[in-house]
Amino acid sequence: MRRETYGRVARYYDEEIGMRWFFRYELEHLLARAGFAVEALYGDFGRRPYAVDVPEIVIVARPAS
Repeated sequence: MRRETYGRVARYYDEEIGMRWFFRYELEHLLARAGFAVEALYGDFGRRPYAVDVPEIVIVARPAS
């Protein structure tokens, strides 16, 4: 999409991105179905403990043997 403003051309980009929320047990289930085992579960990249009220989740997984 192109917009002109006061004789100058301003570029405007609009990109649609599909996003989805995942729940903890859903992610663990999907990883298990894909052949992975969960090694660790954190509440952020600082390795804080995961809690229900934490908006982020970091899962460390490895291939299941």
